Amino acid sequence: MLKKAQAAPGVRSSSEVFMHIAISKAEVESAGATVDGIYLRIIIHANEHMGQLIAYARMNGIVPPWSESAAK
Repeated sequence: MLKKAQAAPGVRSSSEVFMHIAISKAEVESAGATVDGIYLRIIIHANEHMGQLIAYARMNGIVPPWSESAAK
């Protein structure tokens, strides 16, 4: 396992290590992106799938558990 000093030379705290990783650049399909930007895109994509699943469930008469009390 890498020590903090090896992961980000010159960094002293764990929050500084996180910021070092978050602003790191990554090459994705010939376009520059940051790590936190990639995480954001993954979260957005997952939320789109969740919305589709909820719509499909409701079309089949299934009410999501978090909205059962509102449906009564």
